[in-house]
Amino acid sequence: MRRLLRNLLRFPARTWTSLSRLGSPAVRLQRQATRSVMGWLDAVRRDALLEVPGFSSERELHLLAYLVRQAPATGSIVEIGAYKGRSTVWLVEAAEKRSDRPRVISIDPHLRGTWQTFCDVQKRFRLAERGLEVVRDYSSDAGQAWSRPIALLWVDGSHEYAHVVKDIDQFVPHVVAGGWIVFDDAHGGKFPGVERAIAERMIGRADFEHIGVVKHFQLFRRRAARAVA
Repeated sequence: MRRLLRNLLRFPARTWTSLSRLGSPAVRLQRQATRSVMGWLDAVRRDALLEVPGFSSERELHLLAYLVRQAPATGSIVEIGAYKGRSTVWLVEAAEKRSDRPRVISIDPHLRGTWQTFCDVQKRFRLAERGLEVVRDYSSDAGQAWSRPIALLWVDGSHEYAHVVKDIDQFVPHVVAGGWIVFDDAHGGKFPGVERAIAERMIGRADFEHIGVVKHFQLFRRRAARAVA
């Protein structure tokens, strides 16, 4: 009985939280993404892409693909953390649908026994021929001399606080106006290092709009530069 009463008392707050999330810009973006991807990617191809091993859900992959197609034309699509290539194939697929076909750059040292599977996925989907650039290295090393503009930055590498901070410090400055940043495992409390780094380095920045949260994602978009009077 006490448990029932507690749940009833919490119900209005839970309902309000759910309703507010449904109306958030990030959730609206997710719904737009799913509708869009269903329009340009047929079911057979979608099923083939979903066969690639990995942890991102279909809805999350829809969102990544949609943001690739919405990203500015003045930068590359950069992924930090590829695992076995699940997100990689979706990024390449979406980039290829654009007339300018932006380059997709995948950064991962592949130290957890993922390299052979990643290579098999590359071969199966002809990713190299379709413009994928693979940087088999730590993002901290790849980022030291990074100077290329980024239209979309997908951060799913090391989840240690210090490493996420370094990813932000090294790569975020290169995201162009209108460019997107998507952090994975950035909500829900499972990876506090990721959430802490984002809270300290991204939340409240004047140069980025915090779009919001979609499941485990946190989304940001760089604002246009303000004109000097």
